[in-house]
Amino acid sequence: MLPVVLAFAAVRLLRQQYPTRSRAGWAAGGAALGGALAATSFGFGLQDPVLPPIAALARGFEATWSTDSTGALAGFYGFPVLGLGGAAALYHAYQCWNAETWPDDSLGLLVASAIAFTWVVASTGSTDPVPLAAAAVILALLIGKITPAAGEAISRVSWPHAIVPLAAMVFAALVVEAWVVDRARIDRIGDGRDKLIVTGLVIAAVACIGLLASNRRTAPALLLAPAGTAFMLMFSGASGVAFGGPNEPLPSPMSSVQGAEIREIALLAREQHGGQIVIHSGFERASTWPMRDSGSVIYASRIPAEATVVIWPVTEAAPEGFAVIEGQWSWEVTRHGPDGDFLDYLRWLSNRNILKTGFEPVAVYLRTTE
Repeated sequence: MLPVVLAFAAVRLLRQQYPTRSRAGWAAGGAALGGALAATSFGFGLQDPVLPPIAALARGFEATWSTDSTGALAGFYGFPVLGLGGAAALYHAYQCWNAETWPDDSLGLLVASAIAFTWVVASTGSTDPVPLAAAAVILALLIGKITPAAGEAISRVSWPHAIVPLAAMVFAALVVEAWVVDRARIDRIGDGRDKLIVTGLVIAAVACIGLLASNRRTAPALLLAPAGTAFMLMFSGASGVAFGGPNEPLPSPMSSVQGAEIREIALLAREQHGGQIVIHSGFERASTWPMRDSGSVIYASRIPAEATVVIWPVTEAAPEGFAVIEGQWSWEVTRHGPDGDFLDYLRWLSNRNILKTGFEPVAVYLRTTE
């Protein structure tokens, strides 16, 4: 919620709406307490003074918190709410301008949406999904603010005049969608006849849009199509991620099933033979979650003499006095979204069944000699 805090603070400063001494005191006290807690890592140890929101913002441009880039994730998941939210922001700004009044909450949300959009654009090349989440929350609030006005406009539609062109537009769009998705499924663009049919249907849909838009009694009916499409796309993506769909790139990278098995093997060997569990330092981040609550674990680039279990890169030579445990072992799995042309993207969007899954293999060794 950093964009919201910055936006409303900027609005109040510009309007010279300064806090009272009492509120300023409470705010300063809260900031000091938060800074002290952050400096102690919230009870996990001392560190240099840091403001967690600012630190997280800075780290997001360099961290690898997702497999695909922020721009790619915006294309996979965020474009419905970004598109509708952007339109809502423009319309709400027009409402305020037309009424010649800019309430604090409206202006604050508009400034916050501008900050969020800027953050998303600046983070396009990074691997951080946080800007998309921040923008989605703010834009959802803006969509909520204009929803009553949109509902009122739709209620005034003259449906006897609007129903035929609206149904024709939806029918043409659905036929085009089915045709294009079928071509995406076989990964081949259609011949001249297919292109002619699709072009004709697109022209018919555009003509229906123009017919609806030309009359004030039917124009608000056009809101139903983008709103319904955005809802279906958001519902599909959100449910796939929430229910652990195997072909969703948003949660990637994720801990592998083998990570839990490696932990069980390591803990059992240490319990039976003593010694230490040693993991290569290059796997420290990937193994943190699978090896949680495992007691003492050593991360090193060399194998110490007290090692009983060693998890090492497969590219390095096997250590002497250790036997490898056969199997395909890895700490985490990565899912890459469709990175080909538009047909590849449509094929994934329609069936969610074409993602490339990868992993970095590791070798698990047990000591055989004392």
